[in-house]
Amino acid sequence: MDVVRRRLWRQLQTHLPVEKWRLHANQPRQVCHGQALQRDNPAMIKKFLTIVALLSASAAMAQGKTRPAWTQQSPVPPLSQPISVAQMNALGIGALRPAYYLIRPTNAQMCISQASGGLLEKPHLKLATCNPADQRQLFAIVQFDPQQYATIHSAGKLEGTNLTECAKSARGVVFGPSRVDLLPCTDGAERDHIEISWQPARSAYKIVHHKEVKEVNSDLRGEINYRPFCWAMRGGGRGEGTDVILWPCEEGSEQFFDIVEIRQLERDTLHWDRIQYSKWWWHIDGYRQAFMAEGISLGGIDYASFETSHDFGNSCVRRCLDDAACKAYTWTSPDYEAYLGAQGNRTSICHLKSNVGTPLFRGTNYNNLVKSGVIRPR
Repeated sequence: MDVVRRRLWRQLQTHLPVEKWRLHANQPRQVCHGQALQRDNPAMIKKFLTIVALLSASAAMAQGKTRPAWTQQSPVPPLSQPISVAQMNALGIGALRPAYYLIRPTNAQMCISQASGGLLEKPHLKLATCNPADQRQLFAIVQFDPQQYATIHSAGKLEGTNLTECAKSARGVVFGPSRVDLLPCTDGAERDHIEISWQPARSAYKIVHHKEVKEVNSDLRGEINYRPFCWAMRGGGRGEGTDVILWPCEEGSEQFFDIVEIRQLERDTLHWDRIQYSKWWWHIDGYRQAFMAEGISLGGIDYASFETSHDFGNSCVRRCLDDAACKAYTWTSPDYEAYLGAQGNRTSICHLKSNVGTPLFRGTNYNNLVKSGVIRPR
């Protein structure tokens, strides 16, 4: 850089002879030659200012290059805040991988089961004594990202290797709440939008049908809208045989559910078109998803930590996916490690965890500096 400076200075001396720097004899002594020069030769002044700007820029660049990368920008201190529900979903807490589940309302000690249909009614859902060995109580859930939409397939009736009946709102209901029936999954015209969301305040799930509703608008014209209705037990009941209905979403315990995984969903059990958009992929222990939340660190116990390339956590999440012992991970950048006072080399670190621990939001300034994901929440 000193060579560049000397070269620019020689150019400055070449274009601006020494006598040009002196005061004009006929000008007052307090008037510098810059004013006279601007009047006599504006092009020379422009060249002079350009060279000075180049000298200043080169000096600033030299100073910047000598500073370590992690000291060029000092972020504000990391926060330690609880995470929001949206961040919890991005992290993967409460995510339901494609598997067979028991579903139990939190207001009862019974599980939801398939009730056989009759001459005038479709198969539907009701409460029964919990029995994980009963196929009628197992439901294959495929949850989609990022809206948490899902399909709930009944395992009570199989056709070859494909689950054929899905939970949907009963059709043709004129008065009263709709019951949750089991209807053909392939009937696209009758497909509900089902959302299964984890509610951390209740440590349970809500199951919401975005149901097609015919309404009259302000112009007195009919229109079709989607309105949310939650799974609930008819009349708040908790006894055997109580129907599952759709009801306006409230905070009653009959609208919250424990969803317990019984066994993993075998590969190719569902047609690929049912799962291709879910972002769940088959790994060594079944379906897993590469969750990654920005600006969040996990406090779980590290069973392994190692340096990685600065690839924003991609290699770290792959290592966790491929290791059945890995429950979660946290990836930290060199800047994050430096700010926390880490000694030694400033490198990206991958922390593989044997338990999830407490997630903490570090602030939006740390979105690209620390990332975490929960791969195996249970």
